Amino acid sequence: MRYETGPGEQTQADFGEKKVWIGGALVRVFSLVAVLGFSRRIFVRAMLSQRQGEWLSGLAEAFRRAEKPKRKLGGLVHSAHAAADIL
Repeated sequence: MRYETGPGEQTQADFGEKKVWIGGALVRVFSLVAVLGFSRRIFVRAMLSQRQGEWLSGLAEAFRRAEKPKRKLGGLVHSAHAAADIL
């Protein structure tokens, strides 16, 4: 079932990971994926770790590139939204 939201009301984010070859070495790369609820616009950022600073920076960038949500669902998005206002 699809959860319907109005424009700018909600963003969902999650991480994925994959091993890829970079410069002849097998490296674990993490993908931060943020999706706007209404438009389903997707933001993806690859990074080499899941440290808090990395995902806060990634979510802050996602919010800068799209409208900020009026309402947050989930702790990750709530924390990142607060950090985006600070950054």
